[in-house]
Amino acid sequence: MRRGLERAMRVAVPGLVTISGRVVEVSSHAGVSGAEVVARGVLGESTAMTGGDGTFSIAVVPGDYRLAVRGAGVLSAGIAERPRLDGGPSAEQVASPEDSVMPAVRAIRDVGGVELAVWRDTTIEGEVVDTTHAAMAHVIVRADGSLRPASGSDVTETDAHGRFTLHVAPGQYSLHASYGVFVETHAPAVDTTAAPASVTIEMVAGCEVRGRVVHADGTPAADGALERGYGNDLDVFAPAGRIEADGTFHWVTGETGADVALRAWPWKSPPTPAQRFACTPGARFDGVELRLPDAQASITGTIVDSGGAPVPDAYLDIEALDPGGFSQQERGDGDGHWQVFDMPPGHYRITATAAGRGVVADTVVAPSSDVALVLSGTGRIEGSAAGLASGSFEASFVECSDMVDTTGRGLAVAREPRVVAVADGKFEIDDAPACQLVLAARSLDRTVRARVAVAAGSTANVALSFQ
Repeated sequence: MRRGLERAMRVAVPGLVTISGRVVEVSSHAGVSGAEVVARGVLGESTAMTGGDGTFSIAVVPGDYRLAVRGAGVLSAGIAERPRLDGGPSAEQVASPEDSVMPAVRAIRDVGGVELAVWRDTTIEGEVVDTTHAAMAHVIVRADGSLRPASGSDVTETDAHGRFTLHVAPGQYSLHASYGVFVETHAPAVDTTAAPASVTIEMVAGCEVRGRVVHADGTPAADGALERGYGNDLDVFAPAGRIEADGTFHWVTGETGADVALRAWPWKSPPTPAQRFACTPGARFDGVELRLPDAQASITGTIVDSGGAPVPDAYLDIEALDPGGFSQQERGDGDGHWQVFDMPPGHYRITATAAGRGVVADTVVAPSSDVALVLSGTGRIEGSAAGLASGSFEASFVECSDMVDTTGRGLAVAREPRVVAVADGKFEIDDAPACQLVLAARSLDRTVRARVAVAAGSTANVALSFQ
């Protein structure tokens, strides 16, 4: 392996640097030949094919890149960040690359010894039919599991005969389908660990509600959650859909035979009053208008990084600490301003995280205004990797264990997967969130976790063992 890398790196192009290493299949630990390695950067993609022993070398302009592998019966995959609001499978997701699962690498100078783990490409094949077993074309099908392929091949569209094929890593998945007014009768579960899977998805015409969300003055209220009400008094609401950027929404449910209550809650706004719909099979409600009331925010503030710079579009989680309160999510604007509506008086815990800027957890009292949330900043991690003298591993951030919620869970942080080079058993990780950090390090099929106290602007030490 080392001789192959040295040969690949002898060819130098002025002004370019190389990213070189080896592609290895997780279960067999064997090098993968004939695979295409992709480095995605701001200027597009650079690619190279692996040699007979799985080695590769890509010449790139100095900068930051995301790495993935495609072809040759294998695929790159990883744990993806869950969407804040999942509107279900959509045409925009079909074969759309998932950057968040591609490990990042900073190639300011030549980077060698990169080991890219790949999984065997397994398939989920099937067909989508209606209740008469007639094939349904142009249905969007998505497989949801613990791993997402970097290529986005876990989302596809059925062909003219209602057939589909998804390419995923070995594992367990649930399948979801979306097509106009139709919904699946149930979400089939499959397991591709031992062999490819085959499944039939049956869809039924549901109850459809279409409309738009507007401010009190009639202008569109863009982006946020469509919520479904539960309970006789509609005292519990939960996200059930998504408001589009133009303020419109389209919601379909297979649950019929009862009144359904819906309300809208866009980001940075109060919720609308709920409206009820008598949902029967095939019922259609079009031109629905959900209007936001004039309301005062319960809590307002700003979110900035440790240097005082505004953090744009940050997500905040608000957790009630007193009986009678309730929790919600919110998002700041482009200038770091945020406001929370419709919160009963009491104590709340607000947490936030931003990639490369750290985390924050604060307790506030509602009502209040001008609350300043300051992210913790980042630090550096240096350490040793027993059992891995040279090469690389993939590191991800898991949580801050010192910032627990009322159930005792730590604050989940931006995962920020990256390639970490190892030389003489030593490694360095920059821009780690300052907190009691739980770090996950993966080398092929072995993942180890470690806790490390990271202080802003300082260097922390940790020992990992891959033995």
